[in-house]
Amino acid sequence: MRETEIAERNDLPPYPIGRTKLVYNVDEVAGLFGVSSKTVYREVGNGTFPIPHMRIGKQIKFAIKAVHDFLDSPDAYELAQRLLTIREEAR
Repeated sequence: MRETEIAERNDLPPYPIGRTKLVYNVDEVAGLFGVSSKTVYREVGNGTFPIPHMRIGKQIKFAIKAVHDFLDSPDAYELAQRLLTIREEAR
């Protein structure tokens, strides 16, 4: 079985076996919510982004499990609506 097939079956990104991705970067989280990375940076900077994050040097990372747990929660809809409102106001 190819790595891509394994990843698709387990809902994981296609990484070589033994090298499972554990964190998302800001661009990936922004893509999940349909907003720009600038919006995510702003929300993290304001302390209003509800998903726990970690700083590694100048980079901001989010544990994939934390992101998926949040997306499964009732609060995800509220955050998505707020972020989309911010996006519309920026236009």
